[in-house]
Amino acid sequence: MSALPTAVAVEGVAYSYDRREAPALEGIDLELPDGAVTAVLGANGSGKTTLLNLILGWLAPTAGRVLVHGREHRRRGRRERSRQVGLVSQDDAGAFELELAEYVLLGRAPYLGLLERPGPQDLAAVAAVLAKTGLEALGHRLVSSLSGGERQLAAIARALVQNPKVLLLDEPLAHLDLANTHSVLGLIAGLRRQGHAVILTTHDPNMAAAAADWAVLLRRGRLIAAGPATEMLKGDKLAATYGVEVEVISAGGRTFVLPALDSR
Repeated sequence: MSALPTAVAVEGVAYSYDRREAPALEGIDLELPDGAVTAVLGANGSGKTTLLNLILGWLAPTAGRVLVHGREHRRRGRRERSRQVGLVSQDDAGAFELELAEYVLLGRAPYLGLLERPGPQDLAAVAAVLAKTGLEALGHRLVSSLSGGERQLAAIARALVQNPKVLLLDEPLAHLDLANTHSVLGLIAGLRRQGHAVILTTHDPNMAAAAADWAVLLRRGRLIAAGPATEMLKGDKLAATYGVEVEVISAGGRTFVLPALDSR
């Protein structure tokens, strides 16, 4: 893992939504590898989504800077930023009264000029991504009529059709059943094999154990630790991250994290 180049560098970053309150993030220094899956873990309110929005360029750091492939991301133009980094937020596809194929086509906007209509290349990209995500049979369905799992896959498809170098996923497995969880984890593994950097947030260390090569541990806006997932998913580090004792079990080549039971 250490041999992989850096996709995203976070240098001395802090961010405050309100300068009168405690920072949402403070003193964050990270190097996140390319061609790997990074899981950002922490309890609710730890700063996970804020970190994604800083990487995306939607937020400007109060201090420090964020570099994507060696260049300060906010100095890129908006169109170039969208080609470099894509985001799938929670419930991203919930509010669109569009057919699925039309919704996914929105992801081609960074490649189109003002008032330019999508061409054959854009339509081919949409068809390829729908096939890749297993949604090709649903292209004419309204997004609002899809199941929760199908909407999550649709949101990922819209991000993938941007062809971003870095894909950000905010709680990608939230509210998914086992079948759709399997589909999303398969997509994430496929992106890794293709050399993409995938950065996802989760509050569940078991999800990180299943999917991630690298892990970042946050607590109340502060960095606890970052490094290879096998080293980060240890009882002491997770206890410091979540504020509760945990038990880490290895079985069948996999790692499972459970709350420690009180033996009294």
